[in-house]
Amino acid sequence: IPTGSGSLFINETNSSVQYLQSLNFTILTNLSEIVNLSFSLIFVNTTDVRGNQMNRSAILTFSGLAFTDPRPLVDFEDDSTFEVCNAPQCNEISYNSTTGIFVFNVSSFTTYSSQETSTVPIGNATSCGLVTSDVTMMVPVFANATCYTLNASNIVLDCAGLSIFYDRNGSDNSYGVEANYVKNITVKNCNIQDINASGTNGVGINFVGVNDSLAFMNTVITNGTSGNYGIEVSSLSVNNRIENNNLYSYGPGSLSCGVFLFGDSLGSATNTTVKNNIIRTNGTGSNIGIRLAGAITSLQNSTIVDNNIITDGSGGSNYGISLVTIMSNNISSNVISTGGSTNNYGINSVDGNLNTISSNTITSSGTSNNYGIRLATSSLNELDGNNVTTSGSSSYAVYISLSDDSVFNNTVLSDPSEWIFSASGTANNFTNTTFRAVNGSLRYPGLFQVTGAQDVNKTRLNIILNGVYLI
Repeated sequence: IPTGSGSLFINETNSSVQYLQSLNFTILTNLSEIVNLSFSLIFVNTTDVRGNQMNRSAILTFSGLAFTDPRPLVDFEDDSTFEVCNAPQCNEISYNSTTGIFVFNVSSFTTYSSQETSTVPIGNATSCGLVTSDVTMMVPVFANATCYTLNASNIVLDCAGLSIFYDRNGSDNSYGVEANYVKNITVKNCNIQDINASGTNGVGINFVGVNDSLAFMNTVITNGTSGNYGIEVSSLSVNNRIENNNLYSYGPGSLSCGVFLFGDSLGSATNTTVKNNIIRTNGTGSNIGIRLAGAITSLQNSTIVDNNIITDGSGGSNYGISLVTIMSNNISSNVISTGGSTNNYGINSVDGNLNTISSNTITSSGTSNNYGIRLATSSLNELDGNNVTTSGSSSYAVYISLSDDSVFNNTVLSDPSEWIFSASGTANNFTNTTFRAVNGSLRYPGLFQVTGAQDVNKTRLNIILNGVYLI
């Protein structure tokens, strides 16, 4: 191809690529050196400088297929390890079973292929695949990447206490069970385990755009280099429940998370209930028990209640519950313990407003700077009846930064390393606060306001045997 710009159509006997957008080639390009089109296989080497312009959306066509119902495959690493390619990466356009012509759109380039859709039979399941009706597992199942894809609404996957072993090849973006843009589904009684420590973004149960659905009584063990999530709910998912699960997110790297509710460019998950789960996370650092993160809109109206959370790691920044860009959520009656090296927080709120945080029991430990409750740019929150303990140097029960108009009622500071820290530019109210130490306690039943830069440490408020000193 000479230099210049324009649309491009590449055609071989059994496959073709059509770019509808204009491509701009700045150097002379021999397509045969960067593009491979063969039977049910299309590859574009976009790591080559000549192929940079081709890393964009295109329409792919395979012909001569003998499938009844094909689906696209993608090899993200170009290492001959394929997995099912779902939206938005791939979107099927059409298939003619008479001519064997399969057409689908892709959003970017790597290696693509196709295969027959493996549909789990109605009733009893003995292998992984696409689920379109109620299924009860009969035997343990194994998958090289993703195991079950729930592709219909109003269905139940009941594992009957049996195991799903997924990600045998250690691929990125592998799921034990996934569901996309369906409603009223249930995943229950499953033992789901990632059996390869390689790969990132491995998820036990992944809901994308799923509504009115339930994950119940499952045990999930995730494993991978980073980004391991027990249960993930995202992208305009509404009215879902995550209840009575045991979630263990481990890995040799960072960011192991028990439950992750988040938003993307389409919007945030809302009205999610996360209740009565046991959550354990561990890795090098940045491990989180329950993570709520909004995107273009705040994540709203979720209830996080009665969970037992332990987060740990060889490094720091391990959080029990992380709240980022959220509002009007209820975080109540959770038992939270965090550990690691430094900067471990029980509840960490950043841009979190109008939330209720009540009756939580929090223990944050580590070598230094561990906070029980941390508010940063978070305002108008109501905190009631929380019991907070910390250990490590400069570790405050309550740490407030650039946050206003929150109310702390009936707070028990249960022998933390330090009491309360407030940075400049803050003003928050405390009522009926108990300062508890080994040798006694002080309860202040009235209202006091913490305004601006204040360091209420144990030097300034010191409780000793038969005495209290306030400086």
